[in-house]
Amino acid sequence: MLVGALLVTCLYAAFAHGAVSSPDEERVQLGLAVVALLAAAVWCWQGAPTPHAPGLVRAGLASLIAFAAWSGVSVLWSVAPDRTWTECNRVITYCLVLVLALAVGASLRRGVRVVTEGLLVVCLAVTVYALGQKLVPGLHLGGVFTLDQTGVVQRLQEPLGYWNALALLLAMAVPAALSVVVDRTRPDPVRLAASTAIVAMLLTIGFTYSRGGVLALLVALALTMMLSGAWLRCLMWLAAVAIAAAPVLVVGLASHRLTAAGVGLGARESAGGELAVVLGACVTLLVLGGRQLIRRERRAAVSPVAVRVVVRGLVAAAVSMAAVAVIAVALSHRGAERDGVTRLVELHHHPHHQRR
Repeated sequence: MLVGALLVTCLYAAFAHGAVSSPDEERVQLGLAVVALLAAAVWCWQGAPTPHAPGLVRAGLASLIAFAAWSGVSVLWSVAPDRTWTECNRVITYCLVLVLALAVGASLRRGVRVVTEGLLVVCLAVTVYALGQKLVPGLHLGGVFTLDQTGVVQRLQEPLGYWNALALLLAMAVPAALSVVVDRTRPDPVRLAASTAIVAMLLTIGFTYSRGGVLALLVALALTMMLSGAWLRCLMWLAAVAIAAAPVLVVGLASHRLTAAGVGLGARESAGGELAVVLGACVTLLVLGGRQLIRRERRAAVSPVAVRVVVRGLVAAAVSMAAVAVIAVALSHRGAERDGVTRLVELHHHPHHQRR
């Protein structure tokens, strides 16, 4: 129940533009405070779990609590005590979340796996909503949601409201999905579903045009492979999903109707339909190829010479994919060098979006 409450909070925050403004932030803080009180009541009644966290984690928690205390004391001399108190409440909320997370790890034998799967569910919901803005922008439900979000600003940024935030959230989810894909103890359909989820997340990150998000993704994947103990299998599956995502990304970035600002909804709908067809074909090929990979990895014995050949091939493929992506962005209507200027012009001509 505690894991579910934390994940539901994450899901709400994601679809409330990150819950960084009133009243969404206050709702999240109040909800987490209630969850913490209920958890404390249960632990007082049944006995609190004993967290076996490493010393570095305990030091991090202690430093965060000290920072929260310092933020509260600084209200006494702050020139803007209302804003200082707001920041203090935010840091206290961070402390509550970290304490509850440590309690989850101490209470569940498979806490990491449960949290990983929950994170994937949350991020997959965000991915479907975000990527749907390119594929089916005309889809809407009156008073509930609309996917027509890229008419003014063509890069993906909803539901978080900021493209870098969206890209960074999914950059955390891709390694989690990769851990599911390379886990040979999981059922084959689950592994294949996770691989298709990675394709959708990579496309969403690509359509945010966030260079920081891409860099964070590369660092996260590199660390994942280093810590996994199965780096060759990780590389193999990453190559498969990258090959599946590359054609869709190239078609999307090269389409004037999907990359230009001020394009009508009808034109974006037709272009999104074409992109959906390409995506469907690539995902189908990924699933068919993934089945073959699963069969082969169970009985294949890779020699050191073969490992070197595979690594060289994968490195060459990665370089080729990066070159294709750069060329596609350069040939798009936006252009790689006009990113900031285009954004300033958009904000200048749409003051309502700027206020939002």
